[in-house]
Amino acid sequence: MVAPVDPVWRNDRTGKVGAPNSPNDDAAKRDGLAGFSASPVSGGRHLSRGLVATAGVFDLFKFGVGPSSSHTMGPMTAAARFARMLTELALPDRVQRVDVKLYASLALTGRGHHTDRAVVLRLMGQDPGTLNPDAGDAELLALAENGVLALDGRHTIRFDADRDIHWAGSERLPQRPNAVTLSAYGVDGQHVLQRTSFSIGGGFVCDEVEISQNAPDEIGEIPYPFDSGETLLAWAAQHGLTIAQLMFRNELARSIPEEVEAGLDRIHGAMHACIERGMGQHEE
Repeated sequence: MVAPVDPVWRNDRTGKVGAPNSPNDDAAKRDGLAGFSASPVSGGRHLSRGLVATAGVFDLFKFGVGPSSSHTMGPMTAAARFARMLTELALPDRVQRVDVKLYASLALTGRGHHTDRAVVLRLMGQDPGTLNPDAGDAELLALAENGVLALDGRHTIRFDADRDIHWAGSERLPQRPNAVTLSAYGVDGQHVLQRTSFSIGGGFVCDEVEISQNAPDEIGEIPYPFDSGETLLAWAAQHGLTIAQLMFRNELARSIPEEVEAGLDRIHGAMHACIERGMGQHEE
């Protein structure tokens, strides 16, 4: 149990500690307390390091195929971005062929992590949030037999996994080892679109521009910013909240209560569906 804490605030310039309202007091200014950072401290120790946790519950709990967030879900997200960009640019009808190049770690462990299957399923228009695993298996089997892929579920192209998936295990891009390049070609063999993405863990993906910026997501202001477990507990104790209640209030900075609750119910349902499907599998 965490004892209630009345957070105090540390001046980033002088190192002095004061009460939350002291920056606006004349006395505080005389005492060198003006300019305090908005980060609770416990026992006089400053907890803020300039960054706050930006991942919400729906960033942490994503719908997707397994078994790996970085080697399966991430590449599937990269394929989703690629297919979406083709559609937004009205390019699918110009595409005659698509190929996939998996680099380094994605290639070396990709077959075991089903990286290729995840990418192809998303190129076929399958959404990870609604994908029926058995239906996905059937679609991949049909693709292997007839060599026809409906790009983003619309425009049909020829696709041969042996020809169009390149396993570049000995190649590593300088930005990150978990990289995938997707390329679309027109009738003349010229590039219609090419994008390289990096799977950075947890199902998160960056393109070449985003990874060079190395900046946190812009999520706007949240009521309880924290950069450590200790800061989180201090906020909760100060306001008489459980961690769940505090995080729910932070989520409301992004959405409305009904949407948050519906999303949580959907995650709960998906977890139970995974358990039920797993328990019902039988070895042949």
